[in-house]
Amino acid sequence: MAIFDTAVENVAQHLDAATTRVDFANRRDRMADYSLSVADWLVLLDGLPRLDGIRKAKDSTIGSVLLWSGVTQGERMCSPAAEMMRRQGKSTQDLSSQLTRMTYMDSRGSTLRLMRRVELYSGLLANACDEGLDLRVAAIDCIADEPNNESRGTNVGGEPQATLPYAAPTTLTMS
Repeated sequence: MAIFDTAVENVAQHLDAATTRVDFANRRDRMADYSLSVADWLVLLDGLPRLDGIRKAKDSTIGSVLLWSGVTQGERMCSPAAEMMRRQGKSTQDLSSQLTRMTYMDSRGSTLRLMRRVELYSGLLANACDEGLDLRVAAIDCIADEPNNESRGTNVGGEPQATLPYAAPTTLTMS
């Protein structure tokens, strides 16, 4: 058997033996009407310098998209919030640019800390979806769960620098 075939067989055996599987169809169904409140978005932004433009806009669309994508592992621009913008005849170009900048181009300092908070919030929402719980999750819990700022050091600008922990692979089911 070739190396590739052996690797594929090992992955298949691992997936067959896994006891915990993520039902992404359920998550997509549960998150279909989800929208992050402006109040919760502002809580996630609280204490993060250099994100004043996002904070002042008081528009939680970016947060809604990031959370939906984190929970469902879906393409961000296919999120209900982005789809709603298109149905309303609004351009999603600025949204896409902001998401790209936050996710790939400016992943340090306050933006990195925000993304870590969004990751924590996504985990809480994913758990609520999986357990059939209410999707109203307290954003303040994400800040409370944030690692101690002192242990992260600082970046060049003097802001706390977050580090994302390694996330173990999750066993997935396709639907």
